[in-house]
Amino acid sequence: MNISPRTRRRCLESRVRVALRLAILAVTLLTGAVSATAALRCELDAPASGRAGAPLLLHFKITNGGSQGVRVLGWNTPFEPGWFAPFVTLQRDGQPVTYRGASMKRGDPAAQDYVAIGAGRTRHARIDLAEAFDLSRPGHYRVEPQIVLHDVLPSGMHAPRARDAHQAQPLACNAVEFDLR
Repeated sequence: MNISPRTRRRCLESRVRVALRLAILAVTLLTGAVSATAALRCELDAPASGRAGAPLLLHFKITNGGSQGVRVLGWNTPFEPGWFAPFVTLQRDGQPVTYRGASMKRGDPAAQDYVAIGAGRTRHARIDLAEAFDLSRPGHYRVEPQIVLHDVLPSGMHAPRARDAHQAQPLACNAVEFDLR
């Protein structure tokens, strides 16, 4: 059986993504961060349709259903003031659309890089998908969030923490679809 280099590469990339997610989950479970963060829920909303070439606002909500507040590092999430990494994947008519936003390398975070989410509270963020992806062509689009909270800590803990002390957590979030005409 002949497998093309492209198919082989896609399989390897898929395996690496799964292994990375499992490693992040294992570290989170081993460090006890789950108790403070297990109650975080993400919801994504977008208009059902729009105009090709126009802005398209995504509305993210993260709700803390737990009994204690948390602080999450906002890096590479909708809670940053703009796109600094691709925290969503986008497809148009089943084909990937390339991320064209900024990418940022970072040192240790500052206290203001953390977003507080109180117990039972919800934080909202709106971000324009057209700032990071080409939405100039009509078609059927699908947005899938790929959010990893790079550091999550209970409200009473000191922030910021050095990068080697971060406790990352993948954050599951629903996909949305829309049509551009």
